Amino acid sequence: MVTPFTAAEREAILKACRPDKRPMLQFWFETGLRPGELQALQWSHIDWEQAIARIELNQVAGVIKGLKTAAGIRDVELSAEALAALRAQCPISELKGERIWLNPRTVESWSTDAQIRKTF
Repeated sequence: MVTPFTAAEREAILKACRPDKRPMLQFWFETGLRPGELQALQWSHIDWEQAIARIELNQVAGVIKGLKTAAGIRDVELSAEALAALRAQCPISELKGERIWLNPRTVESWSTDAQIRKTF
């Protein structure tokens, strides 16, 4: 069984996190996306006016594909904190291409979710 972090635990983790990694972690906490969905998320999937992220892609072993089932395609409502995390990420990744979340060390797309786990 997965036990999510408490609000106090999330806050402590974010405070301890390096500033260049904080937006991604904040967004992840706020949305609960799967690692591959987080890696595959693109700027074109964000509807700023409606405050939603369209989840329709997944990254597996460095390859972006559609989700396994049509039922997995969904819109995720974005909280004010999630939107703030995206705004903080804009200057870092928006000019690099479609992918939102980049490895802060290389400023390139994450190739595997193992890289993310190792980083955090």
